Amino acid sequence: SGLADDEVFAIGMVEDVVDALSQAANLRVISSSATARFLTGALPDLEAIGRQLGVRYLLEGNVRRAGADLRVTAQLVEAETGTIAWTQRFDRPLAELAALQEALVKEVAVRLDVTVRDLEMARALRKPSDLTAWECCMRALASFRVTGGTSLIQAIRESKHAISLSPDYALAFAILAQATSLVYHLLTPDDERLVREVEEYINRAVALESNNALVLSFVAGALNFIGQPDAAILRANRAVQINPESGEARRSLAIAYTLLNRIDLALPHYEAALKGFPAATAFNWGIFAWRANAHAHAGNWEAAERANAECIAANPDASSGFCQNAIVNRQLGRPADARAMMVQARKLEPKATLARWEMRFRRWFPNNAAACATMLDHLRTLWAETEPTS
Repeated sequence: SGLADDEVFAIGMVEDVVDALSQAANLRVISSSATARFLTGALPDLEAIGRQLGVRYLLEGNVRRAGADLRVTAQLVEAETGTIAWTQRFDRPLAELAALQEALVKEVAVRLDVTVRDLEMARALRKPSDLTAWECCMRALASFRVTGGTSLIQAIRESKHAISLSPDYALAFAILAQATSLVYHLLTPDDERLVREVEEYINRAVALESNNALVLSFVAGALNFIGQPDAAILRANRAVQINPESGEARRSLAIAYTLLNRIDLALPHYEAALKGFPAATAFNWGIFAWRANAHAHAGNWEAAERANAECIAANPDASSGFCQNAIVNRQLGRPADARAMMVQARKLEPKATLARWEMRFRRWFPNNAAACATMLDHLRTLWAETEPTS
């Protein structure tokens, strides 16, 4: 804007954004001192800047006044191609200037962290060979967008490949722990051998990197899925301390409290998790599904239906959203809708037996016998009503 106060604000934004992004799960950030030479004078082309700094992405922006508002514009650019990967304009009243910088920095950092992860997943999936350990991890994370038998096997394969390339890579062990725990949680009857295998991956990840928020978040998720939510809370809380905006950490914490039937503590963390994934619709479906579970624990069936509807909208291929919503609709006195949803759930996962679904609900409601009994009763009735006729 040419005003001295706005110049100070802009420079402060740079410092704070660098600091916030350095704590982000998916980014390594160049210090502001390395970019200070580009603050004044004519800029070289973006590809040249990227080469000079050794970075894949550049964040650029400006601050200017628009009436009674301060307008901050930011955009993320792929250095090699000059392609704009993300852009956002933030308008805030000048009267709120004291609180403006912190709020803007937080919003920019969260959105960039998620955006870069999505870009890196897409880039890794396009790469045919010569993958790095990081790229293998991004491919493994991409598999979590649809949690099923095939996708989980792919996540395990990719994370093991990452470990073969980098045997001391904590993130790869943490992703492997979560993928293997989901195979146990969703697909496997009680199996102590598999639980011990997950625990070994967890212990290895934590031993390698005990203060990495993303590693701890995945470790907490794995602990949840092998039935150890108390231990998950310890790891997830530490992840939140390190990075309060982490969607992964908040999701793991919310699931742990749901499994313990502490719904009053779980629900705020689901909201925080969604803020940590502001544009990652492909990952939000799991948060919606577990939030629906939390509402079912509390007997808030209308809220459970809304959350299940959000899960289905975010991922129409997830059988759990349809199965849970079938049960919720039957509880709400809508038998025809319930049957239609159960038919769709069975169509999406034709190999899932009634016994497997019963196992899942017992694991989803381990500390709420009454709610579990209600869910199982509706499940068995709907299963019988949707049996194919010969």
